[in-house]
This record gives sequence, structure tokens and C-alpha cells, in this order.
Amino acid sequence: DEGSSASGSASGGVPLVAMMCVLLKVAVSCYCAVLSEKYLKVFSDMPLPAKISGLATTWAMMSFVFCRFEPEVRKNGFFANWDSM
Repeated sequence: DEGSSASGSASGGVPLVAMMCVLLKVAVSCYCAVLSEKYLKVFSDMPLPAKISGLATTWAMMSFVFCRFEPEVRKNGFFANWDSM
């Protein structure tokens, strides 16, 4: 059948759930950018490298926290797939 795709969608269009996830991601990203800009302006007396360092540190800590919710990380550990190069 020409109308069906490998994923099983008969119309060949993008699923509604995928579209909603993309729109949610864009909305959250825009909100975070506005929020970051707001707090960067509040700390206008701080030098730019200090502001960037604060944002990067927070981003790294939250990335580590969120990765703990990944099922594979919980099952195998954080360094499970790393090799010694």
C-alpha cells in the first residue's frame, strides 16, 4: 500500500503527539531564554564570565540529576558504556 509508512501511519503525516512534544519543547526553551535574560539583567554588576559560569554550573548539575531518571542509567550505572579509549 503506497499510503502506509514503516511506522504504521496510514496517512504518512506526522503524529499529533510528536507535534505536541515539539511545540512544548519550543515553548519551554523560549520561556527558559526569557527567564535567563531576566536574571542576567538583575545581576548586571557581575562580570559576564561569572554569569556564564553560573548558568553552565546549574545546567551541568541539572543534567546530572535528570540523567538519574533514565532507566538504563539507573539499571547499569552512569559509567556503564564508557571505555578507556
